[in-house]
Amino acid sequence: MMFDSIIFIFIMLPILLILSLLIKNRTLSNFIIFMFSLLFYYVNANQFIFFILLVSLSAYIVGLIIEKSKYKKIIMFSFLSFLILNLAYFKYLNFAISIINRIASLEIGIINIILPLGISFYTFQIYSYIYDVYIGKIKAEKNILNFFLYSTLFTTITSGPIVLYADIHENIVNRTCDLNKITHGLRRFFLGLIKKILISNQLYVIVNLILTNNDGNISMFVAWVGLLTIGLQIYFDFSSYSDMSIGICQALGLNIKENFNYPYVSKTVSEFWRRWHISLGNWFKEYIYFPLGGNRVSTKKLIFNLFVVWFLTGLWHGASFNFILWGMYFFVILVFEKFVLSKMNLNKHFYKGISILLVLFSWVIFQCDSIRDVLLYVKSLINITNPMAFMDLIQYEFILNIHIYLIAVLFAFKQFDFLAFENKHTLITDIVLIVLTFFAIMHLINGSFTPFLYFQF
Repeated sequence: MMFDSIIFIFIMLPILLILSLLIKNRTLSNFIIFMFSLLFYYVNANQFIFFILLVSLSAYIVGLIIEKSKYKKIIMFSFLSFLILNLAYFKYLNFAISIINRIASLEIGIINIILPLGISFYTFQIYSYIYDVYIGKIKAEKNILNFFLYSTLFTTITSGPIVLYADIHENIVNRTCDLNKITHGLRRFFLGLIKKILISNQLYVIVNLILTNNDGNISMFVAWVGLLTIGLQIYFDFSSYSDMSIGICQALGLNIKENFNYPYVSKTVSEFWRRWHISLGNWFKEYIYFPLGGNRVSTKKLIFNLFVVWFLTGLWHGASFNFILWGMYFFVILVFEKFVLSKMNLNKHFYKGISILLVLFSWVIFQCDSIRDVLLYVKSLINITNPMAFMDLIQYEFILNIHIYLIAVLFAFKQFDFLAFENKHTLITDIVLIVLTFFAIMHLINGSFTPFLYFQF
């Protein structure tokens, strides 16, 4: 039962919103959202419901202890180590075992480990809370319901955005829900549903066809169109989830920060990462980059800091060499951009084009299952012996989905996204939103379902 399921859209969400609107007692209303969050998590990951409650309770107690203890640093470091080791066990133990087996020619057995839903996201949220209490940025939350509402909030724990307690505390304490907020939030929610069902899911079909046939001999035309397709599909898949998450929060009277800001309008790769998955970028900046010294260090230390951040960013996305390569790819590009390209007088349009091209290629590394598959895709990109065959247009459904490409490109730019949340809504835009929502729901009813990409992280 995810956001793009019929049961959630027509049963669970309406019940929650009606109760939130009718119940004026904030404590009772917050308790209902908390119980709904537990139900949501139980339906999607029932075996780990007590695990997330235990982690949340531990964080709540540790936060209170840190605030009053003489041994703040030891307690903070111990609990954060526990969080990281816990994440490492579930997400990286088998990866580490496979590396050891290769290097030492051993045959250590792989352990059957089920990855808890959203562990990367709620681990980072709880980590930020404990660290912020330690440095005095926030006070430890004494109201256990308020803290549990934050740590288990169903809109964010499965796939983000990563929310800092400092940003949402006042909202939780003073939360109100009214018809205007519900209307406002539902517009955003259904905009995300449209992006997911009518754009991301349709592009996924093409991406799957291309990557399935990735043997190094697909035509150069297919490989290059594939770059665009993969980049757009990932963007609309993840940004649609963020839209839906933010929309539900707004409907409930909770305001969380934006997670995407039209990243494909970026002029540089650095700017792209200020616009893409903003909450994750800010988390690494606040809790890894700045504690290491940020950019107020020597050049060598700065490069080291960037290496650590991007190695961990890649590893955070998954226990696989292609994710590590993806992180190192951006490390090299950003270092080169900072120390070389920024000092060159390049044409701004050329610079922007190269930057976007580099970003688009990064998603090939991100999506391929292995480094070998990445190399095969590179081979196809320069496959001048097979530039294009007419049947490619049919086999990979390019002609059938040309309208999806046009809509996707338009929605990726703010000036063309007339349904954008920030824009003033008119009767025409609301009618278009309703019509597109109708088509999206028809797709759902007909069985069109593709899981959100970031659920695996």
